[in-house]
Amino acid sequence: MKRFKGEQLKPSARIALLTGEALGNYVVATPLCQMLRAAHPQAQLHYFGGERTRELWEREALFDAKTAFLGSDPRRTAHAAMEKGPFDLVVNLENSEWARCLSSLLCSDETLVVGPILNSQGREGLNPQRDLRGALWRDPDWMAEDLIHWYPFLDSSFIGEIFCRLCYCDGPIPRYRVPCETPAAPVPRVLVSMAASADAKLWPLEKWTILLRELVEKGFTVGIIGARHEVQRQVWRGSEMEDVLARIGNVVDLRGVLSLPQVVGALQSADLVVSIDNGILHLAAAGDTKCVGLYRHGYDRLWAPPAPKLKVVTPEAKRHVSAITVSTVLDAAEL
Repeated sequence: MKRFKGEQLKPSARIALLTGEALGNYVVATPLCQMLRAAHPQAQLHYFGGERTRELWEREALFDAKTAFLGSDPRRTAHAAMEKGPFDLVVNLENSEWARCLSSLLCSDETLVVGPILNSQGREGLNPQRDLRGALWRDPDWMAEDLIHWYPFLDSSFIGEIFCRLCYCDGPIPRYRVPCETPAAPVPRVLVSMAASADAKLWPLEKWTILLRELVEKGFTVGIIGARHEVQRQVWRGSEMEDVLARIGNVVDLRGVLSLPQVVGALQSADLVVSIDNGILHLAAAGDTKCVGLYRHGYDRLWAPPAPKLKVVTPEAKRHVSAITVSTVLDAAEL
């Protein structure tokens, strides 16, 4: 295997793309999916992802083949992967041990690779290439304020663009691409999402309570959107807050009611989405709904998509998300 440096691939190239199974991790990779397809229209693009986002990627027409490697039996996945390989180009955007291992199983000696992967001896990771893109792979601080100063091939520090440029894709970065379906339930005017993968992302219960009550008093119907209760509690932080807020009058509990494509449809039908930094916010940014995103200081540089109607709200430096005031959120919403 060899590090990819932007070499021309044969028209019939076979390309494997691996991402994490978190909702946001999949959505931020969709600009790269589009650019890979545009650059290699005759190639076979095989996607490897996770069960938690299957409802999205199984409907994606850009992929010629699709495999769940996260959330499924590793032995069967490894056996199936070896039968599907080797590929001409393997792009791995997931830094887990299993993803690095599986990526190496998809390779031959001549495969070009992007991202974390075991070397041909399987003892350690394959070193990045010795150019600016390789330096970016080695850089531990993708949230640095001056990131684009050190890497002039970047126009922004948005992670979706970083992935595209690390694959030597040039040109404008496409917007998110996710399937959209009509929701199976009525959609409130305001949708909120308050669960996330880490406690540091959460906004406190008392502030959510004040926000939702003020929205209801202003005459808005409000819905809480997310995964089924049991899944939410297993995977994300904040489900207990959702349970409390779902009992506020005129607040609709839509958790687990909709499929992921229907969640996209609901978000696009709403007048406003208020969310902390999570996968729901990325889905909302795929459309043209007004969104208010609550981010940790500095994390917005990497994780906030350049969506035209996304208003980013952050605390001051060295302050927690909990420091963001309700009035700041309401002002950003422009209600």
